[in-house]
Amino acid sequence: MGFIVHKRGQGMYARASAALILGFTVLYGCWELYQSLDSLPPVDAVNNLFARVGLNLDVKWGMLIAGVVFVALLGLILALTFGFATQMRWLKGLESKSQTFVEFLIDVEGELRKVAWPSRKQLVNLTGVVLLASLLVAVFVLGVDQLLQQVMRLAGVL
Repeated sequence: MGFIVHKRGQGMYARASAALILGFTVLYGCWELYQSLDSLPPVDAVNNLFARVGLNLDVKWGMLIAGVVFVALLGLILALTFGFATQMRWLKGLESKSQTFVEFLIDVEGELRKVAWPSRKQLVNLTGVVLLASLLVAVFVLGVDQLLQQVMRLAGVL
């Protein structure tokens, strides 16, 4: 009845990167949700419970809603990025989607391992070539623009 990670150990860097990026996106979204719901009143039941154990917290409905949404979406992110296999019927649809996404992440990491990364010297040289080519194209476009402006002025269009 438990969860089993799909293809454990494969594509872990891609999985962790995807989980972090999606996690920070969800965190930001929940923070914005909390900010928009900040005017909601306090949750008396939760505040009374905290008061009984000696904590003086002021939990509002906006904080509670944003927290529940964050936890739910974080669980979904972990399920999608790490994939899982389960015997629970009601999760079979999510299981196939998460395993497909995990296969994609494994393939991405495999392709990135095949990339021939340049050395520092090659990177500096190639960056110089790109900057020089960009400068030459910019000067060419500026020259054509100036020439066309002069032609348009002589034609009386400008």
